[in-house]
Amino acid sequence: MSQLIAGRTIACGEGGCSGGIAEALALANACEVTSVQFDVDGIATGITMEAAATFYLFDFKEETAVFNESGDNSGDSFAVTQTFEMIWRCRNHPDRNLIMDMANNLGGMVAIHVENTGVAWIWGYLNKQRVKLQTVESTSGAALLDANQTTLTLQAIAKEMAAEFGPGYAGIPLS
Repeated sequence: MSQLIAGRTIACGEGGCSGGIAEALALANACEVTSVQFDVDGIATGITMEAAATFYLFDFKEETAVFNESGDNSGDSFAVTQTFEMIWRCRNHPDRNLIMDMANNLGGMVAIHVENTGVAWIWGYLNKQRVKLQTVESTSGAALLDANQTTLTLQAIAKEMAAEFGPGYAGIPLS
C-alpha cells in the first residue's frame, strides 16, 4: 500500500515553467521497445530496443503542440488519459502516408516529448497501454489566408502518469 512520504515546496525565484512543447515528437513502434529502465525516484533512465529499431521524429507547426494528462480515480483503479495534439502545416501525400501508418499501427507506439521547461517525458511504454492515433482532421482552408493543415491527436490510457525521461532525446536512437 502506498502512503505519502513527502510534501511539495517551491524555492524562492524558481522559474522555468514556460508552456509548450520544445522539440519534435519522438515515436517508436511499441513492439520494438523491449524495456524502459527507471531509477529509485521513478525517473526513466534508459530504453532497450530491438536491434536497428529507432524513434522517428515528427515535427509540427511552431507553438501548436500540447500534451495533456487527465487522471480519474472514481472507479476501482486510477486511470490516466494522455493526449498529444499537434498541427502539421500543408497537406501532402507523404504526410497522408505517415498518418495511415499511425492509424494502422495496431500495436501502438511509445512517445517521448520535450517541454519548454527542458524536461523530457516518456509515455505509452506500459504493456497494452500504448500511444495510438485517436483523431485526425485535415483542412484545405477556404480563403487564401486560411491555414492549410492537419491536426493530429495521439492518445494513451494508462495506469500511471508519464515518466520523466532523464536522458532526453540524447538517450534514444533517432531516425
